[in-house]
Amino acid sequence: MAGYLNRNAGRSSGGDAITGEGDLVADVKAGRKQLSTLNDEELPDSVRRLTPAERQVHLDKQAQERMTLNAQLTDLVRKRDHYVTDQRKKAPARSDDSFDRAVEKTLRAQIR
Repeated sequence: MAGYLNRNAGRSSGGDAITGEGDLVADVKAGRKQLSTLNDEELPDSVRRLTPAERQVHLDKQAQERMTLNAQLTDLVRKRDHYVTDQRKKAPARSDDSFDRAVEKTLRAQIR
């Protein structure tokens, strides 16, 4: 799923592999929430204990770490896709008389 999100949804979401709201770093980054307006009860314990300036530094650090991890994920997805493509080229030719090929041909004909 992370690979799919990285390839497809990543373009519109800035590369985030988060599929919902409720993540403080993603919500602040996307502008859905402002750190300065949140009540202490809305913050995780680890952030609640920090001063307002430290909170922003903490969120910036988390966002930077996520950017680094997303870049690594992008690289790994690219390498995996390249590997899969190479393995498909090396695989023996598919038989035309198999059930899967018959279904594939039928579907392709119906799509046209």
